[in-house]
Amino acid sequence: MSKFIFNVVDVWQEPDHIVVISDVPDTEADFRHGDLLELRRTDGKVLQAKGGSILFDPPEDRPFAVVFKGLTKQDVPLGTQVWLVNAERAPRKQSRHYEEKRAKEHRDTT
Repeated sequence: MSKFIFNVVDVWQEPDHIVVISDVPDTEADFRHGDLLELRRTDGKVLQAKGGSILFDPPEDRPFAVVFKGLTKQDVPLGTQVWLVNAERAPRKQSRHYEEKRAKEHRDTT
């Protein structure tokens, strides 16, 4: 089952990849690094590609961005809709480091 996640409002061309800028804030995007995305162009063409995460330092209220290797700016025109192909995925697991830290904090307080 597919899920709409954002519209493309800007595209930056880099030598070996493109950076696609969305119309949603970074904190609201339902995306994980490596997700398979469907790019539904305004001319009716549909492409599928795996997206990569891009992180801003420091994190601020910025628009969400995705990196695509092997695509060009012409492949993803403005107005393209980006859909998550497999919207029914397992929930995220917390990192092992976080779990160990929480367990230590719990032991220290009891």
